[in-house]
Amino acid sequence: MGVEASAVEAALPVAAATGEAPAFEVWPENANALEVFLALDTNWRFHPRGVPLGLDYAALFGVMRALRVRERRAVFEDVRVMERAVLDALGEVTA
Repeated sequence: MGVEASAVEAALPVAAATGEAPAFEVWPENANALEVFLALDTNWRFHPRGVPLGLDYAALFGVMRALRVRERRAVFEDVRVMERAVLDALGEVTA
């Protein structure tokens, strides 16, 4: 969605040293998707064994309505990309 992996990796040591999260510019075309994704922080579904399965899509559509997102299909697709990235990253950590 616009940030190279190398830029993220370069920012991580700075965040670890300062205790602060790195700041990233969010392109305007990604702002709605990021806002929706962040609003869903407590709406993940988990397997009974604690394994994350993904976002609760009923909540996702409710959040999009509440935030009055107009381009819901595009935002839905962008949120799914972020969801997949989180699940892949968590899979690497737990593997």
